[in-house]
Amino acid sequence: MARDPDRPPEPFPPWIWFWLVIYLVTLPQQMALWRPIVARAAGFGLGRPDSLINAAAVLEGVPLLAVLLGVAAVFVPRLRAVWLERRFGLTDPAPLPTVLEIQTFVARHAPGLRVRANLLRTDQLAFVYPLTYRKAALAIFGGIVTLWGTDPAAARAVLLHEIAHYRHGDVLAVGAGNLLGTLTARWLVLYLALVVIPLVVVGLIDRVTAVRSLLALNAAGVPFSPFEIGIHLTRQVVGTTLPAVMLIGAALMLWTASVIVLPLAAIWSAELNADRYAADAGGAADLDRALAALPAAGSTRQWLLSRMSHPPIRLRRFAAALAARGRGALLLLLLLPVAYVVRLALLVCWALAAFPLLGGAIDLGTWLQGNVRGYVAAIGRVWLPMAAFLLLWPRLAPHWQRVWLPADVATRPSLAGACVAAAVAVGVLGLAGVVADGTIAAHLRRQPATAAIPAWQRGDRVEVEWRGKWWKATILDVADGRVLVHYEGFGRSWDEWVPPSRIRKPD
Repeated sequence: MARDPDRPPEPFPPWIWFWLVIYLVTLPQQMALWRPIVARAAGFGLGRPDSLINAAAVLEGVPLLAVLLGVAAVFVPRLRAVWLERRFGLTDPAPLPTVLEIQTFVARHAPGLRVRANLLRTDQLAFVYPLTYRKAALAIFGGIVTLWGTDPAAARAVLLHEIAHYRHGDVLAVGAGNLLGTLTARWLVLYLALVVIPLVVVGLIDRVTAVRSLLALNAAGVPFSPFEIGIHLTRQVVGTTLPAVMLIGAALMLWTASVIVLPLAAIWSAELNADRYAADAGGAADLDRALAALPAAGSTRQWLLSRMSHPPIRLRRFAAALAARGRGALLLLLLLPVAYVVRLALLVCWALAAFPLLGGAIDLGTWLQGNVRGYVAAIGRVWLPMAAFLLLWPRLAPHWQRVWLPADVATRPSLAGACVAAAVAVGVLGLAGVVADGTIAAHLRRQPATAAIPAWQRGDRVEVEWRGKWWKATILDVADGRVLVHYEGFGRSWDEWVPPSRIRKPD
């Protein structure tokens, strides 16, 4: 179908908002993850034999807290606007000819979008940011004015990408100054600063404590030469501390990635959706030149450290080219659903990395089977409404845009077939997950899963059967006929959902 700037294709589903709703709905259940972390933090002490393990359990809360703060910041757009306008010196633009052309272009595609400017800054092009929940502004800089003069088509593509965020209703959750996007963009830096460095410090303090113990023995009359102490310390650092720090660091990196992957996929969906609008309304070749002109379109190292909230430039170019040919819609529609599968893979890898730290106290196969099944059942309950949302999206899309646009801007239908195919694929997976949980089978037998739940409450201290032995544990949550337990003396990685038949009151 030929391009029509006045009737662009309907947007993809706003996965960022779908994820935010799911996150907020499940927030009470997620709070159960904090109980063992807080308990470990309360009993944490440096120089103890279990200090590294306890530090790892406490540091698992870093990515959880980062996402929580990022979500909270989405709902205070005015603070974000004040901060951005002060930081970038944004004011009402001067009535220069180029600026007036840009304002006319913006008004055509996004009526109601206010334009703010700082033409003295040439290191920036443009970005959109919220003023209130439904109002937004487009910041333009000297860079976009220069680009407008040298390559106006590429400049328009840059502006169209930012305009799309406003039209699609994701400006509150993505873009400049957004804490959620900033934290996901720099999650690798946060991991290095807030996870790796504390682990190294705890490991070094452990060795210092060991040296002090040897010196105390030396003072008590046990002869140790400085050479022997140095050899012993080197062996401990190389043979014990360093491998433990590396293993724990790898496990925590996988855990951090598993926490970040869902909001990251949702943000990527919004960025690729904006690229699709820019490619259709302006042209794929124009967008390609605009992507190359971005100040942050630098090295892979730069992207890893500060730009991960945006897909890699090559991926954006590839997706834009597919969209220009009317292809790739199904792949982009499935980006967030596939992220749930990626998260499962990361959690399995995290468990495999953390398993040696427990010395085989719990059977890995049993733990993986129980927790993978529980996770598949949980995401099954997410995939089913996701499938329904996909199926209804072609009818919802016009109404969604009217929420954000003060004028009724027409779009042309373009996703009906892809939405049906994606809904079928996601719905089948969701149904399989729910069936694997046994809930449907229990209802068919007229034995609801909730009927088997005894009067267990969160916080109850119980004993849980595992391989013929009973282990002390604390109940973290009760849902859908199963109980989430935390084994006392073990890391949070060994928490699992168990049936009530494996639980009893302590002797």
